[in-house]
Amino acid sequence: MKQSDRRRTSRERILEAAREVFFREDFTGANLDEVAEKAGLSKGSIYRYFTNKAGLYLRVLGEAGHEYERRLRELVEHNEPEHTVDRVLDIARFHLHFWLEHPDHHRIFWAVDNEQVIGELPREMLDKIENVWKRNVGLVHAVIEEGVRRGELMPCDAWTLAHTLYLFESTLIDQDQTRIRRRVRKQGLEESCLYIVGTLMRGVMVQGARQPKADFTVFPMVEVDEAELAPPIAAGAEGRC
Repeated sequence: MKQSDRRRTSRERILEAAREVFFREDFTGANLDEVAEKAGLSKGSIYRYFTNKAGLYLRVLGEAGHEYERRLRELVEHNEPEHTVDRVLDIARFHLHFWLEHPDHHRIFWAVDNEQVIGELPREMLDKIENVWKRNVGLVHAVIEEGVRRGELMPCDAWTLAHTLYLFESTLIDQDQTRIRRRVRKQGLEESCLYIVGTLMRGVMVQGARQPKADFTVFPMVEVDEAELAPPIAAGAEGRC
């Protein structure tokens, strides 16, 4: 086996083992000794490929980023004929469902914001993540700008609106970790998300022009039983309060 192939194989084994350990224990409980053991390598081998534990953690969490971007691009191309408000609501649903399907990977938002907790993160890796996030916000930004050109939305700061929507949706998921937060919210996670996104978009929607298909009468807050509320996205979160 060529040296390049051996290095690739070793790196893949490390990532596979790290994925298992990090997703089971989270960052603080994970042990690189166990990662090395599961990978069948020495602990020192890990540092040949990754700067530190934090860098390995971020690399594992970032694996879903390209899949998110690919599917978001497909959605934006597919719903191009729709009213801009409907397009943005579709994006909000996609964002919510994607990260609920990939709860462990959603921790990347926490990791980037908590470098003081997990340790120094490789600058090169952070730059790559920043570029991915900018491209994702840029896709929503382009949808909003197109809505202004169509006369469906009023002139607005499209980038700030797109970034605010992106940040809000990610924060809503991140803050849905405890029973007390879900009880205070009183309704399903998707209902809360679409209510806020719909309200924000109505604020810039041109009245009297082409109207969206979205029925805004379904957006008012409706209380539901606690048992119907969205489950926590992280293992063990149900016991938190």
